[in-house]
Amino acid sequence: MSPYTYEWDFGDGATADGAYATHLYEHAKKYAWTVVVTDSEGKTNAVVGEVYCGVPVDPEISQVVKAGSPFRLKVLGRDFVPGCRILVDGVEVPQTAYKKSSKAVAKKGKPLKAMVPIGRSVCIRVENPDGGLSPCFCYTR
Repeated sequence: MSPYTYEWDFGDGATADGAYATHLYEHAKKYAWTVVVTDSEGKTNAVVGEVYCGVPVDPEISQVVKAGSPFRLKVLGRDFVPGCRILVDGVEVPQTAYKKSSKAVAKKGKPLKAMVPIGRSVCIRVENPDGGLSPCFCYTR
C-alpha cells in the first residue's frame, strides 16, 4: 500500500533514496545494483540488476540448437544484448533475432543452412554492439 519508499544500492558503495535515481560510476566494470521498495505496512520487495560501465562485455555461448522449417539456430548462453550479431566462421548470419540476454536466434533458412554445411565444424560467435565478442563455439550440424 502507498506511500512507498525506495532505497537504491548502486554496487559501488553509493546509495540513493526515491522512486527515481541517477548515478555516475567512476570506474569501468560490471556492477550489481539493488533497489528495495517498502510499502506503508513495512512489506518489502527487492529488484536486482547489472550494469556494464565503459567495458565491452564478452558474451558466452553455452549451447547451439538447430531448429527446423525454416532452418534456424538457437544460440543459448549469457550476456547477449539487443543489437547483437551472430557470426559463423567470422561472417554475419543473414538475420539475428535477439530474444533475451541468454538467447539469440540465427534466421533465414537456406542462406543460413549454406553457412553451416552438414558434417563440417563451424565457429559460432556472438558479437555485442559494444564490441564484446564470445569465444568460438564449435558447432557441427
